[in-house]
Amino acid sequence: MDVQQSVVDYLENTNAYDKIIGTGSFLEGQHLSDPATGFLRSDNSFKNVSWVIDAKTKYAIFDNLEPDDRYNDVKNNSLFHLVFRYQKGEKWAEVYSHE
Repeated sequence: MDVQQSVVDYLENTNAYDKIIGTGSFLEGQHLSDPATGFLRSDNSFKNVSWVIDAKTKYAIFDNLEPDDRYNDVKNNSLFHLVFRYQKGEKWAEVYSHE
């Protein structure tokens, strides 16, 4: 839970509410878009969260809780760069930005 909460906190702190966010993690998508999950610390929710990661994506989220086959493609793509990483024990999450 701490790992997924850290991603929500990072995106809230960067005020990314209207940015296009891609994630293969069903749970992370729910935490960002549904206030009922209890992960959002403000009254805002993220409006543009989907599975799609492409040239329009501003933030791509990956973790090893729900592995995503696209991780290495984004990690090795020079258009994306790592802007946030959180690890607790063996569990981790990363956020990549596309500018």
